[in-house]
Amino acid sequence: MKPASSEVAIVTTAWGDYWDRFGARWVASVEALDDAPGEVIIASDRLLDVPAGWRVVTAVQPYFLDAWFWGIHRAHSPFIFMCGLDDEVTPNAMTDLPDMGDVVYGPQEAGGRIHGPRPDGWERILDDTEEWFPCTGWNLMRRDVYLKYPQRRVVWADWLMAMELKYNKVDVRFDDVVRQRYNLHDGQHSRSEGRDPIKNVVKFRRLVREGRVLPGLEWPPVVTE
Repeated sequence: MKPASSEVAIVTTAWGDYWDRFGARWVASVEALDDAPGEVIIASDRLLDVPAGWRVVTAVQPYFLDAWFWGIHRAHSPFIFMCGLDDEVTPNAMTDLPDMGDVVYGPQEAGGRIHGPRPDGWERILDDTEEWFPCTGWNLMRRDVYLKYPQRRVVWADWLMAMELKYNKVDVRFDDVVRQRYNLHDGQHSRSEGRDPIKNVVKFRRLVREGRVLPGLEWPPVVTE
């Protein structure tokens, strides 16, 4: 099935100084959509001046990853389009949405280049041969899937969620329409110096291979034999 734009909630978070740096451009891009989403939800620790009808969800420290989950939890729409505040949606982002499985990954533009999700990389996401996240770009996901597999409280949570989806045989599909632009900048949360994110990726691969990983926010995750 192809969702209507009215069935989609666009969810983002405004943390640290991101609202001052990116908020105006992000709001302008959402307001310029050819087809409006059913909801726009922003999780933040600040009071925000947003367009009428949008919702701001209160988030508290440590709020970066939890805030995504809180925003999605408060959405009423059956589908979620996650969009970082340092991203902008393209005017066609909600138009002629792709056929849904549980999750759809699609390409984004960054620095004038198109970075597309890689179905071949997805097939190897649990293998040590895959050195980079193969689903960089936008994703559209059923809300109940997000609630079952929330982003965990670690850096590179998109990697960890994706490995859980693959491990649990969630129906993942791919689309070739650019619906999002990423604003390259310094201080990106998941690529900050000293966080050693690859270590977490390697650790999670080992966990999902050796036992059954239970969905949840916590790190390390609950693993059963």
